[in-house]
Amino acid sequence: MNVRTSNSPARPHEPDCTDRTRQDLHGGSVALTWIRTHDWDANTWRGRSACRDSDPDVFFPIGSTGMALEQIETARRICTACQVSEECLEFALATNQEAGVWGGTTEEERRKLRKAWLAKQRAAS
Repeated sequence: MNVRTSNSPARPHEPDCTDRTRQDLHGGSVALTWIRTHDWDANTWRGRSACRDSDPDVFFPIGSTGMALEQIETARRICTACQVSEECLEFALATNQEAGVWGGTTEEERRKLRKAWLAKQRAAS
């Protein structure tokens, strides 16, 4: 697999744009672009998170019934007491975290929130 990563100076309006080119199944190239919309130090808020010493399985339950519901509720209780839950949720929305509990929200809740969050980000641009 051919992967090239570089900052793209050809996009002055997107200074933190990362391009990745991968070879597809037919030998052609496919460009993947990720645009960093936020300048935060993830390690700063993660170091202050209430979940940092918790069992990660609690935050990444399998399913949405039975034992998974108990794990989700446990994760929510931890998030409720957390001083950085807003930063955590913002990170999850900005990086499209599809799995797990982030900032006290489930995968389904974040899918709904992300639509409104994206619209807000576009309006602010």
